[in-house]
Amino acid sequence: MGLDRGTLRFFPGGGISIYQGIVSLHSPPVLEDPTWNYIVLAVAALFEGFSWRVSHRELGRRRRPGDSLWQAVRRSKDAAVFTVFFEDSAALIGIAIAALGVGLSHIFDNPYFDPGASVLIGLVLIGAAFLLARESGGLLVGESIDRDQIAHLRNIIAADSAVESVRHLLTMQLGPDSVLLTAAVRFERRLNLDEVEQAIERLECAIKVQYPSIQHLFLESGTLKALSRSARYAAAHEPL
Repeated sequence: MGLDRGTLRFFPGGGISIYQGIVSLHSPPVLEDPTWNYIVLAVAALFEGFSWRVSHRELGRRRRPGDSLWQAVRRSKDAAVFTVFFEDSAALIGIAIAALGVGLSHIFDNPYFDPGASVLIGLVLIGAAFLLARESGGLLVGESIDRDQIAHLRNIIAADSAVESVRHLLTMQLGPDSVLLTAAVRFERRLNLDEVEQAIERLECAIKVQYPSIQHLFLESGTLKALSRSARYAAAHEPL
């Protein structure tokens, strides 16, 4: 939803701004009193600035220690948060460029600065749309969680005394606070069925304690399947 709203606003808006700027460069408008232009831009900056501050604060709350703001955006799995941040940032940059264009036009008595600013604003909007599409696209197709988190999860599983090796570990982001994890685990051959089941429960508990967002967890084990088949076979052939 955030991706659709952002791209639908930015791409057409950027294209129109570039078109109007190019047209005005061919036929520059007559310079008039810029007072109302500054008033409108100031009011717009006030509202956009307040919204930007809220989204910036939310990103800061989710930012890990040592991460830059851009890294916080890249790590964020909540499209709504970084969509608002992208929109407000692009809007504030556009307002600043517009004010600069109006000001330079009157300072140098040159009407070409204003349409030039319009072209530049269009490029900013289209650039923001591409960035937003890139950051949101992964969530739409179910991207994986961060590599360092995957490595940590693998270490959690491998550290258990019952685990011989971790063959495959895959994750998928289902939502801002919902992750799917599947792992193929080989357990020690000396373990019986009950011990393997206990190890799986222990691993699930350890993972969910450190990663509450992993709400769907599947540990696949060939060892467990083999022991289950052996148990069923033994039960079927048990003397009456």
